Amino acid sequence: MTARVGRVLAITRVSVRRYVRDRRALLFMLVLPTMVILIMGVTLRGFTTFRVGVVDLGAGPAGRDLEATLEHSPTLAVKHYGTVASARHRDPRHRL
Repeated sequence: MTARVGRVLAITRVSVRRYVRDRRALLFMLVLPTMVILIMGVTLRGFTTFRVGVVDLGAGPAGRDLEATLEHSPTLAVKHYGTVASARHRDPRHRL
């Protein structure tokens, strides 16, 4: 089994050396993903709350507990609707 581990480590070493020597590979593996993450973070930073539509279909105490939990969440903006149809009608772009 140690011979197998040794072979795996040797292959890993060779692969890492190839990536380190190839600047394009480093660009696509490290720099580009980091830049995309930073750009997405800066772009989406302004959105701190998510909108959630709630329709009470008579789920009982469990439904009321869930609704209360959602309302107390600082990252959610809860909007109540009487029926599913009214929720769809009032928000035709499905932004909820």
